[in-house]
Amino acid sequence: MDNVETIIQMVREYLPAPGTWLGGFLFLSPDALWGGILDKKSDGFSFAAVAEDQWPDGGMFLMVLEDGRVCVGDLNGYYLVDYCAASFPQFMQIMELYQKAVETTPCPEEAGWEKYEERCERAEQVLRQQVLEIDPTAIADVEGFWSTIIEEFGAGM
Repeated sequence: MDNVETIIQMVREYLPAPGTWLGGFLFLSPDALWGGILDKKSDGFSFAAVAEDQWPDGGMFLMVLEDGRVCVGDLNGYYLVDYCAASFPQFMQIMELYQKAVETTPCPEEAGWEKYEERCERAEQVLRQQVLEIDPTAIADVEGFWSTIIEEFGAGM
């Protein structure tokens, strides 16, 4: 079994339901997972793609590398763009917490803008603490994938 197939086998049990969205990323069904090798500037690691954000002229994708890390890659050239988490199970734990926070935070029309902003800020603080307990590397870079998503949520975006 080659590296890509090994990675695909590893991630299958942790995949969300096909059609699940995270930001602009659409998670692939288990039979639609694909892989390859990163460009040489990214150390030439094997990867498996688990979600895509396709645009007319390219796009991005979520990948799991052979060492287990989850990163964002560019569909034009297969190179690393951003780090997400130390492992796919940790990534999925963080994603579940994030989605729960989004789903349980009332919209501004229900809570009023001031209360909505307060709730988002509080949810951001709780999420950051939860992520630190799961995988501190996921938010170590303030401009990284999870840091940005959680910050935008905390700002009510």
